Amino acid sequence: MLHKLFIPIFRYNNKRVAILGNIRRKIKKQYHFMQESTDKFKNEELILRDYLAIERTKLANVRTLFSYIRTSLYLLTAGIGIFQIESISRLDGLAWVCVATGVILFILGFIRYFQMGKQLKGYVKQSHCD
Repeated sequence: MLHKLFIPIFRYNNKRVAILGNIRRKIKKQYHFMQESTDKFKNEELILRDYLAIERTKLANVRTLFSYIRTSLYLLTAGIGIFQIESISRLDGLAWVCVATGVILFILGFIRYFQMGKQLKGYVKQSHCD
C-alpha cells in the first residue's frame, strides 16, 4: 500500500505502470547499448576519418564545457543580482537556488568534460599501442 504513495503510477491499456521504473529501465538499456557500441571499436586501428571524428568530438566537448560555464555564470549573476536589490528581498530563496544551481552546474560541467576527455584518450592510446 505504501508503494502507491511513493511511486507515481498511471494506467495504460488498463495496466498499472510505474513511471520511475520504466524510466530507469530505459536509461540502463540505452547506457548498456552505448557501451557495447563503443567498446567494439576500441581494439581496431584508427584511420584518418576516425582521428578527425575524435578531434571533432574533442572540440564539441570543449564547446559543451563552455556552455556549462556560461550557464552557471548566468545563474550566479542572477542570484547575486537578486541579493543586491533590496526591494525584492523576499526572493532571497530564489537567489540561493540560482547560486547553488550555478555552482553545481559549474562543477558538473568540469566533471563531464574530464570524463569525456578520459574516454577519448582511451581510443587514441589503443590505436597507438598497436
